[in-house]
Amino acid sequence: MTSFSTRLQQLARMLSTTLFVALLYILLQNFELELMDMASRRGWLTGNIAESLTNEAQQVAELSEPIEARLDRRHREQAWMLGIQLGYASEMIGSYGLSDPKVQEKIRQGLSGILNHASQLAEMLGIGLVDIIPVRTAKEFADLRQRIENDELGIGAKIEVHVTPRARHLFLLGMHVGVEMASYDSKSELVASPAGKEIARHAVLAGLPDQLWRPLTIVSSNDKSEAKKSYQQAILELDSWLMAH
Repeated sequence: MTSFSTRLQQLARMLSTTLFVALLYILLQNFELELMDMASRRGWLTGNIAESLTNEAQQVAELSEPIEARLDRRHREQAWMLGIQLGYASEMIGSYGLSDPKVQEKIRQGLSGILNHASQLAEMLGIGLVDIIPVRTAKEFADLRQRIENDELGIGAKIEVHVTPRARHLFLLGMHVGVEMASYDSKSELVASPAGKEIARHAVLAGLPDQLWRPLTIVSSNDKSEAKKSYQQAILELDSWLMAH
């Protein structure tokens, strides 16, 4: 009887230890995720990315500058704005990707002004027809940022060929910024962390000043409306700089 009682106690201790370890692991995992999210929101993950991209940025500049001398100066702002428009629309329409087709069409109609502007910009850049990245499944929506990086629709590649390599990076930068801007305009109280590393990389390769792109990699406030104002201001400042240079 004593032996049986002892085994039960040992088993109980073992189960308690196992449960404690499992709970500790879950807590550590959650802490790591929260820490990574905080780091992303505050721009800590971008670090000294400019230094690591010095050679690549120089190559992009050398390939682009001779061509830029022959182009309308507005082409850089147009590429950046095209990216914002398509990124924003892709995120907004994609968030309804699992909804009834009639609902999706209604959302698309609501964004017709943005899509028409995107078409006009594409025409100015001489790259033909453009459209949003389609979303039909939850996974496709979750992978949207990576699909942007993969240049799934080949729009970035067209811009590189018909405009410049630097304009391609401005377009992809704009796509990521547009996705983040759509997050601010969503019904959710939460704002997704910006694609900080991707935004930083394309901004550096596009030759943008550090002080202009860093605000685009962070969520500046826990208050959604205040953070949105700051993000919009950062977009306007970069847009003004592109139009002036």
